[in-house]
Amino acid sequence: MGKICSGFGHADGIYYEKDRRSVENILRFLIEEYGADTFYSGTHGSFDIMFSESVAALRPDYPHLENILVLSFRPDPERRGYRLPERYDGTIYLLEKPCHYKAAIGATNRAMADRSSFVVAGVNIACGGAYEACRYAERRGVPVYNIYHSDFDAFPFPEIL
Repeated sequence: MGKICSGFGHADGIYYEKDRRSVENILRFLIEEYGADTFYSGTHGSFDIMFSESVAALRPDYPHLENILVLSFRPDPERRGYRLPERYDGTIYLLEKPCHYKAAIGATNRAMADRSSFVVAGVNIACGGAYEACRYAERRGVPVYNIYHSDFDAFPFPEIL
């Protein structure tokens, strides 16, 4: 595993084809310029799906990519018959200590940011879990590339009014 890139975005956001192209352009940039090759995404919303599908769409050009589904809850060994969608290469559970189920997604986002060299974001409002994850990554010195910013510069997040 080389450089990890995580995706964070609003779960209930509506993402259009231009947003998907923006994600793919940022991913190509990170792959070609910085050697990103492992991509973490969650399971909690429309951005997570779009991000993981974008990674899968790039696989013909970059067959070495790893598309990893990050679990916020410990897998249940009794749950049989779950099929991992084909776009993923595997799953990972990052939490080292158990936490309350209401805090699991936020803790998982922080664990993803801690392991990441880059973050790709779909954040257009200054609130919510994706916003907090991006702020956390930014404080940790991880570059955040937001599809709502026209350059590949780290997105200057607005302050909450």
